[in-house]
Amino acid sequence: MNIRPSRERADDAADTPASLAGRACYRPRVDDATLARLEHENMIEWARVFTAQVPDSLARVDGGIGTFLTGLPASLFNQIVVVDEAATDRALEDAVTAARDRKARFCVVLLHGLDDRFASVVSDLGLVVDGHVLPGMAFHPIPTSIARVSDGFDIRIIRDAAGLEDHVHAAAEGFGFAQPFVRAVIGEELWVRERCTVYVGYEDDAPVSAGFSVRTGRTLGIFTIATIPAARGRGHGPAMTARLVADGLVAGCDVATLQASDEGRPLYERLGFRLVQAYDVYLEPRD
Repeated sequence: MNIRPSRERADDAADTPASLAGRACYRPRVDDATLARLEHENMIEWARVFTAQVPDSLARVDGGIGTFLTGLPASLFNQIVVVDEAATDRALEDAVTAARDRKARFCVVLLHGLDDRFASVVSDLGLVVDGHVLPGMAFHPIPTSIARVSDGFDIRIIRDAAGLEDHVHAAAEGFGFAQPFVRAVIGEELWVRERCTVYVGYEDDAPVSAGFSVRTGRTLGIFTIATIPAARGRGHGPAMTARLVADGLVAGCDVATLQASDEGRPLYERLGFRLVQAYDVYLEPRD
């Protein structure tokens, strides 16, 4: 892989406004607070996208609170998120009521340090904080020297229903979900949604890896990076991530963002992503 973290790049001195002005996505570097805002905005757009794929879902922003409920049996796909500083306690309480009415496991996602004023609200509602803090990560500026493929690994952008089925297969097996569950979240025509791109990685024409990106302005959000167990340990995850980042650069994005698992965070840090904020996740207590 030929991605180096921007903080360690030997050629940083060459990345001046004069040398980069011709790059379509060039913008002056931004601080961590701006990167955190861009990461959060992109995550909310991803929530809108996955919710829109599922019939009878609920996606709304009211009182500064985003409510994204698919009704599927996984808290990841039933999220309540603080969208802006105008968020109110009452709006958060109403969102939790709506989630409970749907009787699906859900989560309330709060920005650590920024949304702490709502911690007592969710606690009073009976929710408990998950022990794991979700990292929000960003990569900026995106270097031009990004490896797009690895040997024997063919990454394709999906443009039809057959390819989307391959994406479902790779994502389901990679994450350990049932295919009908993944198919419900992905929908039937995800590849035609504006600013969304669906990927599949193949070995010998067999789908072994998945990736998905959502663009919001200057930001390329990376999601659904998964590899089936039989194909792990060959660098497919980093190669897929690098391909998404490289395509985002071509599309005019100078920031890439993602939310990492504990297992994935070291991989993304090696690619050049770094922590810009963290999320506390609150759940209904299990019986």
